[in-house]
Amino acid sequence: MAPYEADTVVHIPVSPNQLPESLGGFTFFMPDFSTHKIGPQDYQVLDNDRVIVTVEAADPKQGGADAPGRYPPNMIKRLRQGIPDATAFEDKFGLRCYQPRLPMMECYGPRDASEFILLRVLNPKPDAPGGFLTMDARYFTPRFGGIEILWRTSAKHFARWHDIDSHVWRLINDWNIASAPAVHQ
Repeated sequence: MAPYEADTVVHIPVSPNQLPESLGGFTFFMPDFSTHKIGPQDYQVLDNDRVIVTVEAADPKQGGADAPGRYPPNMIKRLRQGIPDATAFEDKFGLRCYQPRLPMMECYGPRDASEFILLRVLNPKPDAPGGFLTMDARYFTPRFGGIEILWRTSAKHFARWHDIDSHVWRLINDWNIASAPAVHQ
């Protein structure tokens, strides 16, 4: 382990107020959610099947009404305010998608029974020039005392966004980052 990595090791379970700003993250691969890939293409930055996940401790105040930050209901409200024609949308894969700026599409909808997600898809057109087409989800959740999640992968997996997000949550729950009682200062 490199010296700088030792500073970010978190022994679980831990209270959220004891978490470092960056909790780290993990990687898995589509289409079967494997944690490794065999072959000369292992861990290439632009691997179309790689899903990169980062988890960070976040201020729980982001969950307040109209608060700044990445809480999906607030982000969705800001997104709608920036769209000239709110009727110009397309429903895709269980999400409502707007294209406020080219070449980007922003899509939102329920990620589970109680929380929403906002996805950003770059170069959403299949014939878009220029290589690696990406999608990402970056959002705050009040779970575990407040965390921010970022996951990104190739846009070719757009139809499976919900499977990807569900798998991220299975791994986070298995990671058990906050079994200890939350104590906020």
